[in-house]
Amino acid sequence: MYEYNFNDIRKTIEEILDKSLTKSKEAYYNQLEIFKKDQDDNESLKDVKVKKKKIIMKDPSNGQANIEKEVIDFEDVENLKFETFYNVGFGLFEMTSEIIYKTVYNIKFEYVIFKNCIFKNIQFENCIFLGCEFLDCTFLNTKFKEDEFFNFNLESIAYFSNSSFHNCIFDKTNLRKSIFQQNKIKNIQFILCNLKKSIFDKDEIESIYFSDCNLKSFSMINSKVYKLEFDDEFVTKLNENTFFDKFICRDKNKEYYASISKTYKNIASQFESNRILNISGEYHYLYKCSQSKTLEGFSKFKSKIFWLTCGYGERPTYALITSLEIVLIFAIIYMFTGISIGDRLINYNLTSFSILEKKLILVDFLESLYFSLVTFTTVGYGDIIPIGTSIILSSIEMILGVTLVGIWTATLARKITR
Repeated sequence: MYEYNFNDIRKTIEEILDKSLTKSKEAYYNQLEIFKKDQDDNESLKDVKVKKKKIIMKDPSNGQANIEKEVIDFEDVENLKFETFYNVGFGLFEMTSEIIYKTVYNIKFEYVIFKNCIFKNIQFENCIFLGCEFLDCTFLNTKFKEDEFFNFNLESIAYFSNSSFHNCIFDKTNLRKSIFQQNKIKNIQFILCNLKKSIFDKDEIESIYFSDCNLKSFSMINSKVYKLEFDDEFVTKLNENTFFDKFICRDKNKEYYASISKTYKNIASQFESNRILNISGEYHYLYKCSQSKTLEGFSKFKSKIFWLTCGYGERPTYALITSLEIVLIFAIIYMFTGISIGDRLINYNLTSFSILEKKLILVDFLESLYFSLVTFTTVGYGDIIPIGTSIILSSIEMILGVTLVGIWTATLARKITR
């Protein structure tokens, strides 16, 4: 039977993440040495200049204070290698519209570092970003269309860290093995993107959408997520290595649990659409657990019963454990309500319980446990007979036994066939 061990999987992905970042740094310095050598041999590689202008704009962190920002224009630029842009802007800062973009076409960025930069109303189309890093950046109404962030030969990856995303779209973009770490994401969309082996780590995500993407071996760990949806025309591709960690609770209120339960339900449905039913069941379980925290009254009571008896259809061991608990509880009760074994009667009270020998009490308990077990399983050999109140109790135990054995069998069969 399949059951996720979230902690072990998370730990494995964290190790993969560390190795990827180390490998990326090594690739950066190796390519830097090659670039320096080529630069010494070829003067034409030197002094690639971009146009700059200074503007006064609102501070994106608070939207109030005016700050001076240098804005970069990539006009007549085809290739940028090992450049570092610090505290500059890209795009249209005079525009408040969210449908007008400054479009940048066909530029190759190789191992370019963007630090503390602002991207606003800008679209990168058919561009290549090899080994680029986006550190402490702000993306406002930014679009990446048909861009490449990965190269198989160089194993270069894109790295987004400590950045904020507001209304950002990745459309038909190859983000294979990209890393998004410690970002604040207000609204981001991935449309027909390749996110295979990409990792989201320690991100705060308010809203994220996937549309017909490749999420094979994709991972999202240690993240706070409010809303995650799949808006597919066909189907977003997942596999058994796709992993969504348990989301860190932001606010322990009903509104949050209602949202997160819907997110888990969306993930479960997506795995089911990909015919990965075993993993789908794990997220269905998380969905029902989160949903139960939004319920009240009798609905909450029913939810707790379903959780206790079978783990919402995903935990057959719960039915087995609950069955054993019921057998044990009824065995103790029968010792006080009375059962008859031939000419001997077991019918304890608090006084007799304190004065009898422990050995005798143990023997009587084993007899009572035996009776409880055969009653629960509806075998009923007839060698022990309930008396008084035990007759009613044994009837109740039989009903519980028939129900729980059926639930356990069905849940177990469901998990095995998956």
